[in-house]
Formats: sequence, structure tokens, C-alpha cells
Amino acid sequence: MKLIFVCTGNTCRSPMAESIAQSVFNKLDITIESRGIFAMEQQPISKLSEEILTENDLPQPSLTQSFSREDIDANIILTMSKSHKDIILSQYGTDALPNVFTLSEFVGEVDDIYDPYGGDKFTYQQTFNQIYDLIMKIDPKVLLENYI
Repeated sequence: MKLIFVCTGNTCRSPMAESIAQSVFNKLDITIESRGIFAMEQQPISKLSEEILTENDLPQPSLTQSFSREDIDANIILTMSKSHKDIILSQYGTDALPNVFTLSEFVGEVDDIYDPYGGDKFTYQQTFNQIYDLIMKIDPKVLLENYI
């Protein structure tokens, strides 16, 4: 099973989500990655994201990657905002429709995840906490039973 988190630049939100989910679902047979709608290829994540992940003993994600047509084949694509979801659906149409959700939507909530880019450490920590709380609401059984 493959799960991809998507944000704008793949430097803040989606890499944090990738690391959190890798830690939470480490005993499951799930490949977890992250992408950016407008990511510059092979760049490091933001320093504050890296710092917060390190402070929480979470794995450091790989270098930034752009979302591409091949990523549509993932079992689940979880975006950080409705606008990310809308962009994927407009670019890839019905190929993407059944497996693209916002992270909030996937767990029955509605709020977009605030982009901390350019903010201070407190802002990044708030975003991390929001992502962490949402990922903790994902039922592993739902993932494995419905999206393989």
C-alpha cells in the first residue's frame, strides 16, 4: 500500500505528515511519502520543520519532490488543503478522484492545515500539532481494508 501526503512546496507540511505517519504506522506494510504541487526538486525541507521533527525523535523525510502523474497510482493521496486536492483533480481528472482527500476530510473534519512557511517556530509547532492530531485519528484498519 502506498500513501502520499501533498502540500505546496514539500518543505513544511507534507514532510512533517510523512514523518509522523511513518512513526505511527511503522508496523504496517505501508509506503509513506510526500510531494509538493509546486516543489523544487531535490531540496531539503525547511530548517524549522527539520528542527521540530528532530525534537520529536521522528525520521527526517527525503528531499523535496513534485507531485507527478505516477503518484496518482498511490492507494491514498492526502492533501494539506482543499486547494491542493482541487489542483490534483483538475490536472488528473477522474484518474485521481477515488483516492484523493484532504487529511482533515479523511478523518471527518473540514479545516485546511495552515501553511507555516515563513513563520516562526511557534507557528511550525502549531502546524505540527494539527497534523499529528489528525494523523492520530486515522484508523489503520480503514487504511488496510479499504484502500489496498
